[in-house]
Amino acid sequence: MSLTDYVNPLQGSDSRMEFSTGNVYPAIGTPRALTYWTVQTHDGGFLFDRRSIKVSGIRATHSPSPWMDDYGNFEIMPVVGPVSPRPSARASSWRIEDATFQPHLCKVNLLRYRTEVAFSALRSSAILQVTYPSDAGRHAALVIQTGKAREQTLGSVELRREADRVMVHGKAMSHPGFVPENFACYFIAEITNADVVDIGVISDSEIRGDAAISAPRAGALVRLAPHGVVTIRVATSFISYAQAQLNFDREVAGKSLDDVSSAAQREWNKWLTILQVDGGTERDRRTFYSCLWRAGLFPMPMHEFDANGQAHHYSPHTGKTHSGVLYTNNGFWDTYRTVYPLLGEIAPRLYGEIVDGFLAHYREGGWLPKWCSPGYRDCMIGSHSDIVIAEAISRGITGFDYAEAYEAVRKNAFEPVHGHNRFGRRALEEYHRLGYVPADAAKESVSWTLDNAHCDWCLGRIAQKLGRNDDAHILLKRGQSYRNLW
Repeated sequence: MSLTDYVNPLQGSDSRMEFSTGNVYPAIGTPRALTYWTVQTHDGGFLFDRRSIKVSGIRATHSPSPWMDDYGNFEIMPVVGPVSPRPSARASSWRIEDATFQPHLCKVNLLRYRTEVAFSALRSSAILQVTYPSDAGRHAALVIQTGKAREQTLGSVELRREADRVMVHGKAMSHPGFVPENFACYFIAEITNADVVDIGVISDSEIRGDAAISAPRAGALVRLAPHGVVTIRVATSFISYAQAQLNFDREVAGKSLDDVSSAAQREWNKWLTILQVDGGTERDRRTFYSCLWRAGLFPMPMHEFDANGQAHHYSPHTGKTHSGVLYTNNGFWDTYRTVYPLLGEIAPRLYGEIVDGFLAHYREGGWLPKWCSPGYRDCMIGSHSDIVIAEAISRGITGFDYAEAYEAVRKNAFEPVHGHNRFGRRALEEYHRLGYVPADAAKESVSWTLDNAHCDWCLGRIAQKLGRNDDAHILLKRGQSYRNLW
């Protein structure tokens, strides 16, 4: 039995905005992929509701949490008959109990169109197989449309019709804010195994017979007469079309769904075999491996590999391409006490690389993030990257520069910020002067005091280890600030 057979990607997904019981979606891909793929039941941040009776697309997603929204997202949707520009209007009913959800493979029946979609994904790319009904004739269609997010809904696509395929180049520019103007997820899609009847473009309000469009919810519309199974191979990149093409050639060019699914399953089994358990019930093992699987999803890398195999990444801070790794989609307040102690035990080399990937935010943006997706986000309390880095240093984990890491976390503890909550600590001057954060200086003042004290104590311990004795004296004293609360 493969360990992936124990994993239930739906575990924790019974959530809605009104009542949160997990806030996750069934992410199909490989461990720490650049892009995940999932069933979309709704536009926007809460993209998957297992109670929904409708599916509006298969989404390429970078969402770390429904509360944080998505970015660089787009969806692919097969249709039979008339096509609407609005995803909700062309949605199909489905039965979740008839669907297949595995870490490396998903299959969904679109009842409205009598069509099955099966898909699998690797690090940057995916392959979808669409089985239209045998009587679809020339009434089948495929929509590839850029998505919706909080701050930006623009996108662009270009189609090129060739002898035996259609090629689509697109830019999904949706994002939740705090990124440069040139931010985009570039994608390349290849559609094969069909007679192409017509091609056109789609937006959030119209359908045209053009071959290119730049508009809100820009998309490609391909009308076709399928020969059995229509195959869509698609690759993504945050850097360029050229990098997307490189990712395409490496991962899915000429590959079948079985090829990609088998490769993804091998990657997940490699991750899951890090921890092998005995005893317990089968339900216990399913719970355990479902949790371990999800711990392998985030944080996500934003770096890609050039023609020479060297890591480089688009920076959500400078808008330029930089060498090295970058990790994102992480809320430190939620993860410092769970994910990183686990990684310290089971994957120390990965832990070191992730820390170096967080330091890329410091190098390029000037501060460590408190929530990154993909850049700084204005939310949460504390600066718990301090604890993630302190834990790595205290464990002796390698793969990053200790001196640079210490300067980055020291900045959180000693330099005030004003007017926003994207990085740093609120009311730091008052905390330094009084020994606590007063209620008239910041909301959630008790939590700020407690979290500042916790972070300072951890930083004091690594300051001692690194020979920064003056800092250690100050930080360890501030670490007792919780005593000033009544």
